[in-house]
Amino acid sequence: MEHNVIHVASKNAFVIEENGHQAYVLYKIFGDVMDIQHTIVPEELQNSGVGSALVKAALEFSEKSGLKVEPSCPFARAYMARHKEYQHLMA
Repeated sequence: MEHNVIHVASKNAFVIEENGHQAYVLYKIFGDVMDIQHTIVPEELQNSGVGSALVKAALEFSEKSGLKVEPSCPFARAYMARHKEYQHLMA
């Protein structure tokens, strides 16, 4: 299933709203490093690929923006470990 990820730059977040629920990734940028800090997915949206879609959107944004990534969030760290195509972004 494809998820509609919205980048809310004013809140340093990537957001998905589905079925009346909101999932999001929060990040902060320090110099040339994006720190992915939290991935929050409500129980109703878990196991549907929402978390992965959010982290992927954050990683693609960092790559387009020339930023390295510090995955403080355990979910984002695990995602990067599973998807070797993003290893070059690791700060």
